[in-house]
Amino acid sequence: MIKKIVSVKSAGNILLILFSLLIVFHVLVLLRVFPSNMVWGGRAAVSPSNLVLFEIIALLVLILFMLIIAAKTGYFKIFKSQKALNVCIWIIFAYMLLNAFANLASSVAAERIIFLPFNLVMAVLVSRLGVE
Repeated sequence: MIKKIVSVKSAGNILLILFSLLIVFHVLVLLRVFPSNMVWGGRAAVSPSNLVLFEIIALLVLILFMLIIAAKTGYFKIFKSQKALNVCIWIIFAYMLLNAFANLASSVAAERIIFLPFNLVMAVLVSRLGVE
């Protein structure tokens, strides 16, 4: 059914835009434009060094995900095997679902209200790439 709603190219392009927005958001958290208690279940706000470490990890993961999605969308080839690329796509899907559950369980309202739906939409779009 999802195949009829959105093409692989469109899903990939939307995901690249959404991941780019997440990167901007995490940079703005690092720059203290957004409060650090909005992320990581509020735990990163306890220690500035933890915040920097967590945000750098988040940025690296997002960049890696973008590279994989760009490859699946056809912008470049980083995998010799399509099977390996598909495994990476399903790993991203699992990550999105786990992140959605973490958002749901979070005591931070912004994570439940803003990031939970955001992650669920992204998971659906990633699943579209996976079923191709």
